Amino acid sequence: YLLQALSPQNVSVGEWNGTNKDNCNSIDTAILIAPQNATNWTSPDSNISSVEIR
Repeated sequence: YLLQALSPQNVSVGEWNGTNKDNCNSIDTAILIAPQNATNWTSPDSNISSVEIR
């Protein structure tokens, strides 16, 4: 699975913890490899009220 967190302005925000990470087209991407089925996302340095996880 590939997971991305984007702000309403379609900007990559926050950070993924507990999984492999990569940068796809300037978007931080979490990479979950089976059997991993969970990861954590946080945004400690921003005041974003919502993000879209895709």
